[in-house]
Amino acid sequence: MFRVNIINAINNLYTFGSKVSSDTPIAHNLIQAQGEPLEKTIKKIFLDHIPDTLKNKNKHYFSYQGSANNPPDLKLKGGDIVEIKKIQSHTTPSISLNSSWPRDKMNKDDPKINQQCRDCEKWIEADLFYAIGVVPKDHKETFSLFFLHGECMNAPTKFYEKFYKNLQTDIAKLSYNFHLETKELGRLNKIDPLGNTHLRIRGMFGMPNPFRHFNFCKVDQTKKLNVFCLMTKEKYNSFKNEDRDLIEQNKGISKDLKKIKSPVDIRKYIECFYIHFAK
Repeated sequence: MFRVNIINAINNLYTFGSKVSSDTPIAHNLIQAQGEPLEKTIKKIFLDHIPDTLKNKNKHYFSYQGSANNPPDLKLKGGDIVEIKKIQSHTTPSISLNSSWPRDKMNKDDPKINQQCRDCEKWIEADLFYAIGVVPKDHKETFSLFFLHGECMNAPTKFYEKFYKNLQTDIAKLSYNFHLETKELGRLNKIDPLGNTHLRIRGMFGMPNPFRHFNFCKVDQTKKLNVFCLMTKEKYNSFKNEDRDLIEQNKGISKDLKKIKSPVDIRKYIECFYIHFAK
């Protein structure tokens, strides 16, 4: 039985490499259409070590494959959740999360996910990785990819959820006619003298770009492919020995123990494994 996880994906990238699909997707939203090829690439990376003779690989190893308007983009069957983000440069200041707040993990009762994701398998909570791909405008090749464990960057998910709800409460205190039946931060009705106009208030979250945030992350501009992964030591040790051996016995893949500032307490540090290579 083949296993599908972050460790295997990194090894697949080193062994096989991968390119963004040249397919032209059909979508009503241009931003979604531009993002779809990278999503296809990420899915392919997870499955590259599995023989093509196995039919329906995607359905067999992915319990959920995303939707246009709800997170996440991917759930590995019995395993982690993956949120896929595309940027055009390593120097992009931040990663846009839009109306979806940052997360360290993802829970089944998360109000932002849809029912299909909740019912995709028996699960309560899953570790979350952001797969951040750098896809420059001038070519279709994924120049760099960063797998970022949510716990290395974000505070507990409930912190952001509570902040969001408190902000909704504050907006509701405004003198305008506040409309509570909305998935956004709020909606103010009848804001002009005749009551014809309303205002939708949206929350647009963002988090630091890990290519810039972590000073030990160095991109080799002479190589076509740069791959990075940062996860907590605890998460790394949770993988089976056979999986970790793929990294530890491969001389082309570097693995370093790093200490980074805790997302919860600035006075503390957490130990993380930093995995990287360039080809």
